[in-house]
Amino acid sequence: VMLAASRTVRSGDALELVMELFPTQGSSGGDSGGGGDDDAFKGAGGVSPQQRVAAAKHEARRWLGQHFLIDHGVILDAVQAAGVQPGDRILEIGPGTGNLTVELLRAGASITAVEKDRSLADKLQEQFEGEGNLEVFEADFLKWNVVESFRDVTEAVAATAAAVEGGGGGASNGDGVDDAVAVAAPRDGRAKVVANIPYNITTDILKTLLPMGDTFSNMVFMFQEEVAQRL
Repeated sequence: VMLAASRTVRSGDALELVMELFPTQGSSGGDSGGGGDDDAFKGAGGVSPQQRVAAAKHEARRWLGQHFLIDHGVILDAVQAAGVQPGDRILEIGPGTGNLTVELLRAGASITAVEKDRSLADKLQEQFEGEGNLEVFEADFLKWNVVESFRDVTEAVAATAAAVEGGGGGASNGDGVDDAVAVAAPRDGRAKVVANIPYNITTDILKTLLPMGDTFSNMVFMFQEEVAQRL
């Protein structure tokens, strides 16, 4: 299923969970689906999710909670649910073989991807070599300092909010809304999270990210339905 966490106000406080259930039948828990040419992994364009998983030649590691999305429709649903726009800063946790990463890049996002598995992190670096809008960190997300990595976003949002609030006497647009606020509202500068997260650390990830409403405006996660029902 997919679970979205979002807020409509500008910044601050924790994000509220909004459950949106989408069947995610298209995932691979381990079987790569057969062989595959190494070149298929390197070329993102024109390669199906199933082909990309097969080409990675990587057996999903259950102890890491790995599972690979192969349903292109589900991937596009996640991007749409997050409202990804060109220029958005995105945090992706556990990018795996890069199927979601590809679509986020096509949507014009700038991605910070955190992948614990060294083999997959290396293959992502190879696949997206020369891609200026993607930075891959080989790290355990629960030990990675997300606050420090997105400090620039948090500080920029705070500065913008202070400027808008301090502007006070801006001109009105005729509806009683300050023009400065009206301009700032559609893009408040916060980042977003879009991730097909590892099953075994779902709760810990949510506990880390949900209080960060001053940094992230929207979060879309994909995980097992039974996990979603317990939240």
